[in-house]
Amino acid sequence: MKKLILALLLATPACQPAHSHEINSLDYPSPFLMEWIHNCSEELKMQYYMKGYPPSFAQRSAIVNCACVIDQLRAMYSQNKLMGMNPEDRRDASEEATLKCLNIEGKVS
Repeated sequence: MKKLILALLLATPACQPAHSHEINSLDYPSPFLMEWIHNCSEELKMQYYMKGYPPSFAQRSAIVNCACVIDQLRAMYSQNKLMGMNPEDRRDASEEATLKCLNIEGKVS
């Protein structure tokens, strides 16, 4: 599942994260966050469907997992900093956030 979440975030370049050590909803425009969560969850939901998850469970799981990773990224980086990252750095940041959500230490291989 950790590779699935990471792959989802990497496959959704239109979804750019936001940041703050204290997440403040005023720092992140609502349409930006809604689009990010929507794009992420739609991609991940399809992965769950292909694994045979029932539709309602796939949708719910995708939303919960995407929200966790997005919240982690928002806590780690400002929106401007994350949007300015090159693809490799953004991948590494997504991997770190995914590992935190999954309570796993180290790198995904």
